[in-house]
Amino acid sequence: MKTTIVLSWAIMLQVIAHDMALAKEFSETRPYIDAADFPAVIPIDVWSSKIFLTAEVNGSAHQFILDSGSPSMLTSEAAQTLGLEIVGRNKGQDANGNVVETELAIVDRVLLGGLTIRNVPVYIFDSNSLELGHCLFDGGIIGSEIMALANWQIDLRAKRLVVTDDLNDLEHIEAAKTAPMKVFGYPFYPIVEHGVNGEFTDNALFDTGSSEVVHLNQRAYEHLRDEKIIGKTRTTAVGTFGTSAGGRGSDSTFYKVNLDSLVIGNLTLRDVEAWTRPQVPTLIGAGIFKSHIVTLDYADSKVYFSAYEQAESPPHRHGFRPYFRDGNVYVGFIERKSDAEKAGLRLHDQIVAVDNRPLSNLDGAAQCDAMRWLQSVTEKDALTVRVNGADGERTLQLDRPH
Repeated sequence: MKTTIVLSWAIMLQVIAHDMALAKEFSETRPYIDAADFPAVIPIDVWSSKIFLTAEVNGSAHQFILDSGSPSMLTSEAAQTLGLEIVGRNKGQDANGNVVETELAIVDRVLLGGLTIRNVPVYIFDSNSLELGHCLFDGGIIGSEIMALANWQIDLRAKRLVVTDDLNDLEHIEAAKTAPMKVFGYPFYPIVEHGVNGEFTDNALFDTGSSEVVHLNQRAYEHLRDEKIIGKTRTTAVGTFGTSAGGRGSDSTFYKVNLDSLVIGNLTLRDVEAWTRPQVPTLIGAGIFKSHIVTLDYADSKVYFSAYEQAESPPHRHGFRPYFRDGNVYVGFIERKSDAEKAGLRLHDQIVAVDNRPLSNLDGAAQCDAMRWLQSVTEKDALTVRVNGADGERTLQLDRPH
């Protein structure tokens, strides 16, 4: 029996409508391309599953995160440097469900590669309120309402983004798999329909800011489980997946399942690992960039997926994720029956050192260096982790099973 869940998208529309009860000038402003030298080829950098690029805002160059699941945003520091006029204020929720208060402004000009984009409404948020805000956010976010103005091809292995108004400018299109893309109202989030195991369909946000291939919302997961469309839950985890504009989310329980098939248009992915998320909607995220070049064609409302000739082997995960607070590093996510839990790592243990590198009392650039280093070193087959928790200070050995 094929079933369809539509509540996730309906709720998402309600959130957007609530967020758009804003200053009239802001809510009626629409960006447009004033000049373009297509195709624009833009270098990108990737770390912490985020796509970074450089853009100029009113003549001032900054580094931005490209995020199709967010409206465009500026840090308070960048907005103050530019002397932007505040036209309103807003209160909404971030991806972790935290309430975030932002100011609203309109940017006259964004220069991105060979594109000049005018009249861009932006949310202004205080990135300094986040422990690692200075590491992640320089200018802010290039978001969905800017992306809706053109076609965007994202190639993580080549570390390049190609923006154009003509698909003939692009490689990796002719043999690509395709899926219809729905784009509804401001701020024009890209929505794709997906199927699970041939018996379930639902809408998902294509979110370049999400780290996973697919992040099932809790309601969808419960339906799939109760109807026995998916097999047994592989494992659970406690904590939170990461930090959004409002900081860390509340500690939650997450469930990991294997999907025999994930179908997006005529693309079929087999044996897909999926984690749940408490909030709606389901997300199709940046994990898919590890296996495919993706083109978001807003003109014809399509997504193109071109598979790399050789798939990238997934890195080993020991089953924990760190977070930073007050210059120290803690365990923010721990997976049941993982290397980390078996070794004795517990949620909110302070990580004093990893492989003899001290991780206490960090500040400024040292925090950013540690964040980048931890992302790579935690994929090693073996780690020595010194922690301080309820059982006092202890040294743990995390080893990949053989």
